[in-house]
Amino acid sequence: MDERIDKCFDLTLIHPISEQNVIDLMTTAIEGGVNYWCRGFKSAKKSKELADSSQYKTLSERMGDIICRGGTVLVADDEDETGDPDDYRWHELNKVILQKGFQGFFDLRPSTGLDPGDWDAEVADMIIQMAIFGTIVYA
Repeated sequence: MDERIDKCFDLTLIHPISEQNVIDLMTTAIEGGVNYWCRGFKSAKKSKELADSSQYKTLSERMGDIICRGGTVLVADDEDETGDPDDYRWHELNKVILQKGFQGFFDLRPSTGLDPGDWDAEVADMIIQMAIFGTIVYA
């Protein structure tokens, strides 16, 4: 039996991601998925008004809300592992960037379900990394 699989064509699926999906993803990422490499989240100065008017109290929910309402949040990593906040690199994360992260993740792991209930800390981490780095940097 020939175990080679010949690809006939690629299929691109359109799958809506709700505001609640984004808030849940950010909550999962911030509260467990990215904390081994991420040194912080904050709203970008240009999104301060969105942050101030957010109905959400927790950082993770507020970050998701800012993204959903068209704002930008900043994600810090300490790639050089200096531990010095002055050395952190801050990466922008907004709707467009997060969408690319979702697409990159599902291109990388197409077998992962589209059901947000299946998105655990590892999935949230990988989606955020694909969004801000374009690849998986931290494993």
